[in-house]
Amino acid sequence: MNAIVATKITRSMGATIGYFASGLVAIALCVWLCKVMARGTISTGIALMPGLVGLVLVGLAFVAAGTGACPACGAEVGGLSTTDNDGVHCEKCRAYLEGKNGELQKTDESRVAATPIFATSLPEKFGFPAVCCVCGAPETRREKVSLTTKDASSALTESTLGVSRTTKTSVEVPHCAQHKGGAMLAGTAPNTRIRFRSYPYLRAFCQQNGTTPG
Repeated sequence: MNAIVATKITRSMGATIGYFASGLVAIALCVWLCKVMARGTISTGIALMPGLVGLVLVGLAFVAAGTGACPACGAEVGGLSTTDNDGVHCEKCRAYLEGKNGELQKTDESRVAATPIFATSLPEKFGFPAVCCVCGAPETRREKVSLTTKDASSALTESTLGVSRTTKTSVEVPHCAQHKGGAMLAGTAPNTRIRFRSYPYLRAFCQQNGTTPG
């Protein structure tokens, strides 16, 4: 049996300072916008947006400023928690990684997660391997999963006229009689992604449709 190779995660001071400084700038911009333009519901909402971004960035400075070497290929992986990680993707070798207590290791290739965390892009034309997307047994039914996203081009229209356009994407994913909730959609149109609980099913989907994990 091969030993599990694990690498240590360390805090990146550059990322920590970068997130924190960017967050403070965004919050300061929010305060300034609130003073000069917040006069009604719409204008106040626009003015508050940088503040929300700033709070997220400050939070990332504390929870997502870790870095470590990919245990599969040695490439540097950023944006890590300094404690526990799951569903982390190496951009170089396309392996999925996970770990606890400040360590990072390669995800078992047979793993089935409790929630859909293994992702790939959803191409315009695609097909599903005709087995359950959770356990690999013959499919007996298909479960519909949907995603409704706001079109990026409608942001200005919504802020000025209060009208937005949305896009709904739906797919029917193979399941057996014993399993449900094996997949979900994420992202925004037209860059929709599909996530699976099963790491083996993700790889099978990628091979069949010419996509890559992550």
